[in-house]
Amino acid sequence: MPIAPAVDLAWDWANAMGYLGLSLCLLLFIYAGRPRSFPPFSGRFFANLHRDLGYLAALLVTGHVGLLLHAEPMLLEHLKPSAPLYMLAGLLASVLLLVLVVSSVKGLRKRIWPDYRHFKLLHAWLAITCVGLIAWHVAGSRFYLNTGLKLAVGGLAAIGLIGFYLRGRLG
Repeated sequence: MPIAPAVDLAWDWANAMGYLGLSLCLLLFIYAGRPRSFPPFSGRFFANLHRDLGYLAALLVTGHVGLLLHAEPMLLEHLKPSAPLYMLAGLLASVLLLVLVVSSVKGLRKRIWPDYRHFKLLHAWLAITCVGLIAWHVAGSRFYLNTGLKLAVGGLAAIGLIGFYLRGRLG
């Protein structure tokens, strides 16, 4: 039988980009832009790392969507309101990630949120929402994480990282 057009190397690379983007989104909760005791760096290092990881995550997610649409043009159906909810969650997460990145650019951020504390609070909750939507997208699509055990391990890892983040923020 002929191989379906979407089942090729581009499809696998696109999905790998999506999972790498998810991994970076989770890593952003560890390197949340504040000085850390371990590893022993201070100053702007972690703020710059957080910024750059955010840019890379947005680039990977954009590549994920673009390469999938190139590999299988029928996926345009998943960009319509009639798409499955887990695909709409992925689409909304992509848009939210772009909003998080663009609204964090220093000059723009200062114009939108003159008070840095309000920015940090909204940024944190939008980031948590974004990861929740990504998790819904990954769990619903059932690519690679296609068993209950894999989904449970992935979900516990994500919840653990967000818990780590919130513990640091809330004490």
